[in-house]
Amino acid sequence: MNKFVVLLSLLALSGCAETVRETSTTTTAQAPWQIAVQSFGPGFQREMSGLNINQQLFGESEAADYAQVSVEQFNLMDDSVIAQKTDFRLRKRNNQWIIISQINSVKCREGRGHQDFSASPCR
Repeated sequence: MNKFVVLLSLLALSGCAETVRETSTTTTAQAPWQIAVQSFGPGFQREMSGLNINQQLFGESEAADYAQVSVEQFNLMDDSVIAQKTDFRLRKRNNQWIIISQINSVKCREGRGHQDFSASPCR
């Protein structure tokens, strides 16, 4: 098992639930974390917030065929949600990374609900 961690600090979104889907891109040279970030669409990070991206690759170094990517946005400009996390699972098929599942969770501001990441909405 080969683990590769990518941490980036950039610049917001909110939501919650689980989505299972398959998507791919036409470029095969993209890393799994790039595919995950692209799935948010062109409006991703338009508002100022913090961003952490964590990527783990599984398999023989260059032949990794499974990846987990976590995208955490924090210090959100929302009255009830302080952070959002999206966990992706990706599989490599025909030399392309494909999202096979996506799980969204949120962390509430103090006094607005749960303080850990959960699929439950904030108040």
